[in-house]
Amino acid sequence: MDLFWNLHHDKRISEVGSRERGTASKTEQDRMKINELEIKINHMTLICMALWSFIKENHSATDKELIQRITEIDLLDGKLDGALQTKAKKCPKCGNVMNKKHNQCLYCGGIQLDHIDYNRP
Repeated sequence: MDLFWNLHHDKRISEVGSRERGTASKTEQDRMKINELEIKINHMTLICMALWSFIKENHSATDKELIQRITEIDLLDGKLDGALQTKAKKCPKCGNVMNKKHNQCLYCGGIQLDHIDYNRP
């Protein structure tokens, strides 16, 4: 009887250990993704700073003008909240809500012409 109990107990311990390793692996993957995002944000910040300094030096733009333009762009979605949210698109053919990432309706195949990305292959 002890043999069966020990086998059952060992199996349960193995299952718990396996779950813990999976959780640790997921946590490490999440850390790596966060690190990648931080690197990308830092890179984009550097590019924005370089572009702004170039515009200031070569086009006599001011910080006040930049802040005004940021505010104008922020208000394009109707809210001054530091983020630009896109509104849901409606298919011009059938009227169903379209996926924000696609210009072709999943229901009827209609195409929203004013949102076609001509640079896309």
